[in-house]
Amino acid sequence: YNVIRVLRESLLKTGDVNGAVELSLYIRDVDFIRQCFEKRKLNQPEYIIKFAELLVDELCTEEAIQVLNKIKEDKSVDQAGLRDKWTEVLALALIEEGEIQQAKTICIDGFKNRCDVIFYNIYNLVEKNNDSLDLFSGIAKKKGFPFVILFLSGTDSYGKLDSEVMNASENEIAEMMSLLRGSFVRTLSSELYRHGYACSATLLRRVLAEDSISRSQSKYYTYAASDMKKSIDYSKDIAWTEKIPSTEEYLKSLFIEHKRKYALWEIMLEKIAGLAIEKDSVSYSA
Repeated sequence: YNVIRVLRESLLKTGDVNGAVELSLYIRDVDFIRQCFEKRKLNQPEYIIKFAELLVDELCTEEAIQVLNKIKEDKSVDQAGLRDKWTEVLALALIEEGEIQQAKTICIDGFKNRCDVIFYNIYNLVEKNNDSLDLFSGIAKKKGFPFVILFLSGTDSYGKLDSEVMNASENEIAEMMSLLRGSFVRTLSSELYRHGYACSATLLRRVLAEDSISRSQSKYYTYAASDMKKSIDYSKDIAWTEKIPSTEEYLKSLFIEHKRKYALWEIMLEKIAGLAIEKDSVSYSA
């Protein structure tokens, strides 16, 4: 640490206070950072929030709250994209101070601003009520279907995820596909299947296939065929419903809509065993 302190002094001599503070955070030198803050030499919100976080770790929570409140109305916190972090550290400090209700309110307000699972996790440090998942997922859903999917995936609540996917409207599914990456939805489908939710896993793979086909570019057809094959794998033991018709019914409906996309069906034939294509129809046998 002596070497770091020497380096810190040299940074101070050149006027690089932020660099000196960063080194002080590394060695957890609260006194040095406190002096910089009190002398108004520390003014970047990133370092002020990190200082408050260090104070919480050192159980100086009352001081941490005071530090954070100094930049509560500072627009640079929002401009730097640090408002969520500011809220997170404040909530943790309030919990340590025993201000439980205020901390819970701050978590809910922070979650309403951006549906980050961290606010749910902090809330649950002091609220063991099972209703908290419903509370937060309800808030997320008011912002839009993709937000509740993102939130629930971050909490590993696969039963609730399955319910949301299976009860989603066509518009909600379309909104999800427009806002979330295909790679995320693929991972979600795989995790749902791994946790025993084959119906929603199958549905998502079919949605992914349709999304790739809708791009009307042959380079996406390989993705479509791969997702279609996965949907078949996932659906082997499920009962067919109106929401999830049989593989053959589904392939027939796809063919009716996209039968002129010859490159697509060539790739489908390569990927999917049991698929047969005639001039105006398709058939499938497992």
